[in-house]
Amino acid sequence: MNVSQSTRDYKDRIRDYVVDSFLSGGPTAALTDDADLMELLDSLQILRMVADVEKRFSIHVGNDDLTAENFGSVERLAAFIVHKQQGSMDSQLEASAQPHAHSAHR
Repeated sequence: MNVSQSTRDYKDRIRDYVVDSFLSGGPTAALTDDADLMELLDSLQILRMVADVEKRFSIHVGNDDLTAENFGSVERLAAFIVHKQQGSMDSQLEASAQPHAHSAHR
């Protein structure tokens, strides 16, 4: 799956999650990819969303990541997840490419 396909898939999953978890009974058609999640959700909902995003997408969200640039919209959140997963895969590749130190035999 390429990055743009992942981003599209993630946008659909995030949108469905937000609607199902927080906006049920509300105007779901209003949740566009660029809708301001910071205005739609309260602080506890955002914290719950962060925890769920970590679990669902197997990423770690640090304190420095908790910004409107990363969590401000479905579009931004999908891009953030792809970026975090790419960074995680890059780190794993680098770690597996490192030569392993062998202990000397006595």
